[in-house]
Amino acid sequence: MFTAYHLTVLLAIIPAVILLETEVAYGQGLGIEVRDSKGTIVGRQGPAGDDPFEMGLFAVPILAVDAILLASLSLRRRDFLGIKRSISHILAIDASKRITVVILTSLLAIYIGFSVSEIFDRETFSDFDQLENDVERWPSDEVGIIGANYLLSIDYILFWVSLYVFGNIRLSPFLASIALLFMTYLLTTEMARKRFAGLVAVIVLMQSRTFLAFDTVVSYDNFWALFYVVSIYMILKHRQRVWGRFSPILYYLSIASKPLAAIFVPASLHFIYKTEFSSRRQKLVAALPYLVFGTAMPVLISGRIVVSTFGFDAELFWDVINGWPVLLAPDGFFFVFILPLVVALYLKARRGAVLAESVIVFMMLNLWLPPFLAGSVGIANASYRAVPLLVFFSIGIGMLLANAEAKKETGLSKMISYAVILLTLSIVVLTLTSTIFPSLIPSIVFAD
Repeated sequence: MFTAYHLTVLLAIIPAVILLETEVAYGQGLGIEVRDSKGTIVGRQGPAGDDPFEMGLFAVPILAVDAILLASLSLRRRDFLGIKRSISHILAIDASKRITVVILTSLLAIYIGFSVSEIFDRETFSDFDQLENDVERWPSDEVGIIGANYLLSIDYILFWVSLYVFGNIRLSPFLASIALLFMTYLLTTEMARKRFAGLVAVIVLMQSRTFLAFDTVVSYDNFWALFYVVSIYMILKHRQRVWGRFSPILYYLSIASKPLAAIFVPASLHFIYKTEFSSRRQKLVAALPYLVFGTAMPVLISGRIVVSTFGFDAELFWDVINGWPVLLAPDGFFFVFILPLVVALYLKARRGAVLAESVIVFMMLNLWLPPFLAGSVGIANASYRAVPLLVFFSIGIGMLLANAEAKKETGLSKMISYAVILLTLSIVVLTLTSTIFPSLIPSIVFAD
């Protein structure tokens, strides 16, 4: 039931969101080193000095918050600092449909009000001029990036409509970001079976500086993230057969917008595995299109991805690992809470909220695959590619409020769960290590 207490919480949250929306400072880098081939430091951005244990910008908040929250999670019987009692009160919160509509509309209105002016400014990214020229000539064969490959030009279609129908090429990316916020609410609410969880997820995503940096950008749009989140939502709706059939189509649209969405195939299959279906046959039918995508992906995306190298380059691998704190420097909230979130989601999944494990898988793939792609085929990482990671981080925060039902796990399911948590904790610990001690992990750039 929504009480005066919940209204007080809401009135405290909305001003915080407004303040976060109006902030423009992106903060400092967390530390980059440049070394020669012998390992000697020849340049540095971030903490000064040669001490490998010199702490980065978010070291103290990460260590303090993680120590408190992990201690609370590990002490089963004792209520460390009253955290468990507070969590119990929060878990009991939910909102009626009417209150939810009011809050969600208010949040979206705040976001739109503070972001809409951006679409009337000319984009400053270096890729924009070429992209705008390509859109103006589309669908001519003279378009350099895509050519006549119309099956992989969904983003260009949307840009073209935005430019020639509405007269503003930045309108469609902005509408996609609004839709992404709304779909984050829907997916979290459906997974957690609680509307308040969806509202929390929207608030967390709205405060992300990385999301706000690319929400109206044409060069690095959010179409791929939007289509993928919708495809996952459609999997949950598979019981309604008409809706379920659209999931593979939406996933294809995600790939057609950004081929790197192909890396989400394992996450989609895991989500299908953890989702309840009326029969094994129905689950197999839902998984089959994604298996096809997984095998046909090299052919489908060959026209949109440029591979610069083959083999494995360990330096490029560590480049991306050490680059996460720099790419996501504006999102200190992510670094502070990612470790306790993963542990809490794992415990939540063991207690019956099985889809919490799928959220871990989504985050794990978004953290592990970029360094492997860089090391194996030379695909560099970039800030805008972290938007799906931040979306599922937000959903994960909401999933902590999920209503769990006791379920018995099979031997295979337990093995998968253990593998997921070990792989996730390993990449999270590596990422946090390079955040806390920017000079400790091998340098991200090796000069000849």
